[in-house]
Amino acid sequence: MTPMSDENYFKFSSGRFVKSIEELAIIVPQLSEEEFQGYVKREDFAHWVQDVFKNSELAHELRRARLKSEFLAVINEFILEEKEEAQKIHQPKPAATPQTPQQQTIQSQEPNQTQPTQIKQQEPEVKQEETQAQELKPIDNGLAEKEFGVQIEAYNARLKELKEMISEVRKEGKDPYMANLKLKNIPSKIHLAEVTRRQTDLDLVRDMLAETEKELREAMDEKITNVKKEVEEGAIKLLEEEDRAIQHMDYIKRRFIKAP
Repeated sequence: MTPMSDENYFKFSSGRFVKSIEELAIIVPQLSEEEFQGYVKREDFAHWVQDVFKNSELAHELRRARLKSEFLAVINEFILEEKEEAQKIHQPKPAATPQTPQQQTIQSQEPNQTQPTQIKQQEPEVKQEETQAQELKPIDNGLAEKEFGVQIEAYNARLKELKEMISEVRKEGKDPYMANLKLKNIPSKIHLAEVTRRQTDLDLVRDMLAETEKELREAMDEKITNVKKEVEEGAIKLLEEEDRAIQHMDYIKRRFIKAP
């Protein structure tokens, strides 16, 4: 990475500073939520990326990330892509074996005999590159992009429904803690899927939504059972109090009220 002058460092209020996006990804998790939100609201990170690294696309994505988990997802995805590009650029090529004049003469006379051998030697590398490209390939054709958009829309709608369900459950005096905890992690995963366009990330969102709904249903059933138990215990206590009241009245009659 090209060295930069200290005036281009990103400086935090604590006195710490970073001089690369990789260092930013390390420091951000250590920030308090209040400090992080202060930088986000002022768009300090986005301005730094735009002004120093001239990366408008990354700066735009950082402006959209309002949560720390979303911010880190964008940053880490960018770092991963940069590393993959660097590996492709700096991948060493196999050194060619020097040929004797006699070998060069034979090769020039019989080009068709050596060509199949060269192709066979290159086939494993080509297949490996194709496999890696397929694993990292985003959804880029028209039909797949439409299907991807439908899935994202459906997951966002389901996320909204679960939020409303949790809100209603809370109004009833119940606390679906685990469901709410799982729900908080889903928006960042949806955003990650929107950035990567990978089916595996979409599948992760689907599974997290299912787990959240399961936790919510279990919490609702458990609370209903507890309410029923509380009613039964309350009824028993009421009967016991009535019995004690009757016994007390009988005692008073025997002690203080004389028979005519």
